Formats: sequence, structure tokens, C-alpha cells
Amino acid sequence: MLENDYIMRMILLFVQFLRQALAQKHKDPRQAASDLEQSISEAVNIDHGLLFSLTPESMVTMLQLGSFDEVLAEYLIRAMAIDAEYLQLAGESSLTELRWSQINGLIAAFNLNLIKEELCLEAIEDFVTLHEDITDE
Repeated sequence: MLENDYIMRMILLFVQFLRQALAQKHKDPRQAASDLEQSISEAVNIDHGLLFSLTPESMVTMLQLGSFDEVLAEYLIRAMAIDAEYLQLAGESSLTELRWSQINGLIAAFNLNLIKEELCLEAIEDFVTLHEDITDE
């Protein structure tokens, strides 16, 4: 029961992050990426400078040491895909490549069936819309 409460609280947080990040798509992409990274790092309780500089394998290990599972990983991956998009728009190609490496590492480690088309901004907007009933309760 306690674990279910934790997972639901984390899902609600990530849906909120996704909404907020999508709402910033017309703002400065560098700032939008930074804000999103800060929110994610606070949720997973890992310093954002550390978390987002890790190799994919190290990121997976750090998350698995906590209570992270495949359900939460799916939300994290979508948030990181938004981050990658904003980093790309900001001209941060090396950080964009790192982010996609981290995303692919998480997809593999948590055995998720996510494809890149599901991780574009439009698809994530649809995903958030489908989950609005969860967060409105």
C-alpha cells in the first residue's frame, strides 16, 4: 500500500512536470530545459548536475538504487525526451546526444517498448492529455 502511494505520488509529479515543460515550448529552450532538469532531479532526489551528466549505465544504477521501477521510468523518459528537444533547440547538440543515450539506456534497462515517435512533443502532449483524469482527482 505504501509503495502504491509512493508510485502514484511520483506519477502525479511527473505528469505535472510534463505539463509544465510542454507549456514552456515557446519560451527560451535553454531555460525550459534547466527548469525541467531541476524538477526531475528534485523528484528523484539526485543532484541535477550529477544526474544529467551520468553515463546511461550509471544513471540506471543510481535510479535502481532508489525505488524506481518501469512505471516511473516511462514518465521519466518522456520528461527527458522533452529536455532533449529543448536542448536541441538551444543548440546543445552534445547534451542532446547524451540525453538520448540516457533515454535509450533507461528504455533498455527497464525493458520498455517505447519508440522515438512516442517521445516527440506532440505524442507527449497526447500522453499528458490521456493522463489528465489521474491528476484531476
